[in-house]
Amino acid sequence: MVLKVFFVLFILFSQIGFATTRPVAPLYWSAYEYCYKASANGMFGGAIPESEWKKNIDWVEKNLKPFGYNMVCIDGWGDDYSFNENGYRTKHASGQGASGSINWSNDYAWWATYLNSKGMSLGMYNNPLWINKKAANCRIKGRTDLTVGSLINEKEKTTWFTWVQVDRPGAEEYVKGYIQYYADMGVTYLRVDFLSWFEDGKDKLPELSNEINRPKEHYRTALRWMKEACDANNIILSLVMPHLYNNAENEIIAAPNSLIRINEDVCDGGWFRLSEINRGQSHSIWSKYHNMFDGFVYWSRVSDKMILDGDFTRLNTFANYAEKKTAISLQIMAGGPIAVADQYSTIGDNLRYYTNNELLDLNKEKFIGQPLSNNPLDEKSQIWKGQTENGDWIVGLFNRNNYATVRSFNLYNELGINKANVRELWSKTDLADVTKLEESIEPHGCRIFRISNDNTTSIQKVLQSGIKLYPTLIKDYINIDICSPRNPFFSIYNTNGKLIYSSKLVDNSNQIDLKNGTNNGVYMVRIANGDNSETFKVNIHAD
Repeated sequence: MVLKVFFVLFILFSQIGFATTRPVAPLYWSAYEYCYKASANGMFGGAIPESEWKKNIDWVEKNLKPFGYNMVCIDGWGDDYSFNENGYRTKHASGQGASGSINWSNDYAWWATYLNSKGMSLGMYNNPLWINKKAANCRIKGRTDLTVGSLINEKEKTTWFTWVQVDRPGAEEYVKGYIQYYADMGVTYLRVDFLSWFEDGKDKLPELSNEINRPKEHYRTALRWMKEACDANNIILSLVMPHLYNNAENEIIAAPNSLIRINEDVCDGGWFRLSEINRGQSHSIWSKYHNMFDGFVYWSRVSDKMILDGDFTRLNTFANYAEKKTAISLQIMAGGPIAVADQYSTIGDNLRYYTNNELLDLNKEKFIGQPLSNNPLDEKSQIWKGQTENGDWIVGLFNRNNYATVRSFNLYNELGINKANVRELWSKTDLADVTKLEESIEPHGCRIFRISNDNTTSIQKVLQSGIKLYPTLIKDYINIDICSPRNPFFSIYNTNGKLIYSSKLVDNSNQIDLKNGTNNGVYMVRIANGDNSETFKVNIHAD
């Protein structure tokens, strides 16, 4: 019987994978804008010269790295004429094919070392499921008996790419070996593109569709291999162009806590790509919603399981400050990454929007907000809310309209808060004893509020264990309520894990004075009641 249960559990975990830790959504710079413009969004001429690549790296180090942007990512284009003995691509451009005359003197490993010397890392654009036919005679790493070409199905009709057949011997070694190859040179981020074409070959453009009858298990297997190899090497995995069928079921099962792209490419950027392209129109295949705003709204339903990626940001393509603030705020509110594509030569005066520390703090805290509605056509989808680790609430009021619009948010109705201190994170304006947020917001604009609990606030963290603690922003007293007390006690620890204070709780309702003997700062409060226990993060800020 025990053996049977173990076997069932083994099969279950082999299908769904093991839980992984959610990484902080990356803040980084991408070469996308240069490549896109140089190629006119075509296949040729988009390789970035090393001279431009270096200028941008040095610019990022000086202007963005101090704010947490610690990675630089190559993008597509270039060519695949340079590869090693295992068929793995070694550099961006070799002066052949699509690269034209652009020929890099240094390989990816050299640039990874250069970035590391500046306290940054290299992000990689490539798909380990692609096979370079020019490397067909190379040996699969770890399998001297097999060539890369043995993984090809010559009968499979595809667009542009030749795909690994995951049911062939050596396929797992090839895919995981590719990721290990990058990990060994210091790559920390892998952006895997065109996954919908691998899954079933379907594309919204008929001329690009080549439908493949690939078993669902093969798609999941490929995702799982990539996720396992990335997790083993602390590489963040980004899944680009996934169909996300059945509410991203395959991606959640096989590659949880990875990034998933939720909209079309940024291309020429601007408000049109952020909010207006095919607004409100749902599609059955990639991408379900074409603009960033619709994508974030709809896919917020899975943002606790996957990191939503709205593609690159080109602030130099927006018309005014309101649109630029919205571009940054929406991605932060949704818990997504910020991928800067503006270059040293195109950034203008837009650095200030990328470097708002109070917004970037939310990224560090792994904050994830939710719209009041998952329907992109519902006006409520333009109001977002979410709670930080210390109990503060973040509220985003957005206006997608072409005219000024009043947005309202009642703190008691939405959060259970009677009144609170509020700070708007763009204007850095502080408001006291607020009961309702009501703003006339300019076209395409937004307001982002951080709502702190004061000592009159009624907000409570209610848990299934029957333990309640409130408020989490403390001026003097902390209240602990216990449902059905069973020898309850509480302990307070600092962020280094040192016990500061411990005591028994005497009743269902307890009020503890923290005014004296406790310095301002963040603490962890552990409450135990019989077999149940809960830990709360609190912020003591006595006057």
